[in-house]
Amino acid sequence: MFDVCFKTLDGPDAPDVQITELNNKVILSLKNFNNDRIEKYSQLDPSIPTLVQPDEEQRKFKFQGYLIFQLKKCEHKYFRYI
Repeated sequence: MFDVCFKTLDGPDAPDVQITELNNKVILSLKNFNNDRIEKYSQLDPSIPTLVQPDEEQRKFKFQGYLIFQLKKCEHKYFRYI
């Protein structure tokens, strides 16, 4: 990180999520995700030197998927903003 002046990647945008509550179920529907800023996201990683990996395509960070978590209780500090 020091060699690239602490520059980090922006990362992909988050998709819009539609939440549908049913009896003992929650359905999450992802919206607006098939675009260049999310699932087609690709950005050159400045922390990988050209000498280590000369192929520019191999030095790019690409979107790798979604992580969705289920919590036992809604006691996380970020839930106060929802």
